[in-house]
Amino acid sequence: MTTGADPMDTELAGAPMILIVEDSPTQAEQLQFLLFKHGFQTEVARNGRLAVEAMGVRKPDIVISDIVMPEMDGYELCAAIRGDDRLSDTRIVLLTSLSETEEVLRALECGADYFITKPYDEQFLVERIDAILAHRNEQDVDGSHGDDEIVYNRKSYAIRTERRRILELLLATYESTIRKNSELRRAHDELRSMNDKLERAVTERTKALESETYQRQRTEAVLQNLRRTEEALAERHRALSVLYKVTTVIGIARDLREMCIGVLGAISEMKLFGFESHGRIFHVEDGRFTDCFSLDTGDHPAPPSIAACEECLCGQAARTGEIILSRDAENDPRLKGSGCEGGPHGYVIVPLKTQSRPVGVLCLCVDPANVPDMADSEDLLRSLGSQIAVGIENARIYEQTRHSSLHDPLTGLPNRRNMEIFFDKAYAQAARGASLSVLLFDIDRFKSYNDTYGHAAGDKVLISVGKTAAEQLRDTDLIARFGGEEFLIICLGLGLTESYKVAERIRGAIEKQTEVTVSIGVAAYNHGLADKEKLVECADSALYLAKNNGRNRVEVHVRKESGNPLS
Repeated sequence: MTTGADPMDTELAGAPMILIVEDSPTQAEQLQFLLFKHGFQTEVARNGRLAVEAMGVRKPDIVISDIVMPEMDGYELCAAIRGDDRLSDTRIVLLTSLSETEEVLRALECGADYFITKPYDEQFLVERIDAILAHRNEQDVDGSHGDDEIVYNRKSYAIRTERRRILELLLATYESTIRKNSELRRAHDELRSMNDKLERAVTERTKALESETYQRQRTEAVLQNLRRTEEALAERHRALSVLYKVTTVIGIARDLREMCIGVLGAISEMKLFGFESHGRIFHVEDGRFTDCFSLDTGDHPAPPSIAACEECLCGQAARTGEIILSRDAENDPRLKGSGCEGGPHGYVIVPLKTQSRPVGVLCLCVDPANVPDMADSEDLLRSLGSQIAVGIENARIYEQTRHSSLHDPLTGLPNRRNMEIFFDKAYAQAARGASLSVLLFDIDRFKSYNDTYGHAAGDKVLISVGKTAAEQLRDTDLIARFGGEEFLIICLGLGLTESYKVAERIRGAIEKQTEVTVSIGVAAYNHGLADKEKLVECADSALYLAKNNGRNRVEVHVRKESGNPLS
């Protein structure tokens, strides 16, 4: 998706236009605001393919593109621009970390003009853009192009671009290296200055205390306290790093499995308690373990049964809400017969709770020597448990929200939005030759039923009719509540004759199993239909005919030029 010029760009008519190609909405919006502040017009494209489409409508002065994007990345976009005669003179700036030599070679190969590293300094970025704009019409004096092949790390790169562009890109790389080197020098100088100050302070303090044994002992005690404080701060920093990493994973995960596997991976990466890959997160719902997520691979044993874990320390942690540590799983009597044995190791088991309600258990298998003391690690483990619990709850809420957005709250059937998504795909397959039929039905005299028995009874009938109809369908069919007492069924792969039989089966089942009857209209796809809405109109016409012919019946839509549709 591309976004056109921002309304605020109307204030910048005549200003240079910059096309931002960035798949992250947050980063794109940040860069767009920065450029507007400095007097540039902007457009945004979410990937390289959309950028090419946008440039076909309006040619920008400069393209600023991320490299890693879906569909078409920054290198491919750059190559596409250079391959288009109308766009080939457009200046292109790539945003990158410049972490590998291959990136520079690929940029040369695809014809980029400049690198700017992330995170970028605002003033530096604006200065580079101004410089590029000031020289945008310059060409090589002799118009020469490179036509070289470079082999690096057993890969061949074809460099076919203007010498000027090669020089500018290499200068950009050099400039970025200089900037990074300057930053490292400043950091090194600051560190050396701090170190010199510390050494002078220690030297002065030591000299002052050399004459007195008592003072020397006192100094040693102070230094020991400082070391303990430093160790404590380092441990605290490591703990905060783990929590930050876990929180980051939770923030970007969108489902329970992705979140749990990501959390275990983060804990493994941070080497918490020496944990590497043998660990699990159990999901608890309504007091029962329902899912087990694990990083186990290779020679690690398969995850134990959910029932077994409910009876061992994991179940105990979920029930009591207490953190449980086991230093010797082989000989711990609490683990015998639980399915949790498996070689010399210890366990760190953390309950995951939200508002005092258990939602899961984190079980880490670690080296016995690395099992922590409760006094030193309780705060970290509880904070970790709370973060993961929030992630599980967020994943649950996300799934509920997603399900609610696609299903009717009364019947639980797919709603119109869900139906439209499925219908679009089915109709596209029908256009390529697949059979497709639509059944549209409603409850006969439903208003009278509501008036007689009340809306509560009417709601029960709607639920019962939807459930009964759904039971007569294949897994590949879709039934949706179309509106009011109307239901729509999409049968991909069925022609008119087969769909008629399905409709009769549904009508008979509803008549037999519920207190009401239904009238059903059936229509099949044909190439004369303009769109899927016309197919629904055909089914609606057949439904209207069924109503006029006495209700509690099935009618099919007949094309004027055809004979008996079921013959």
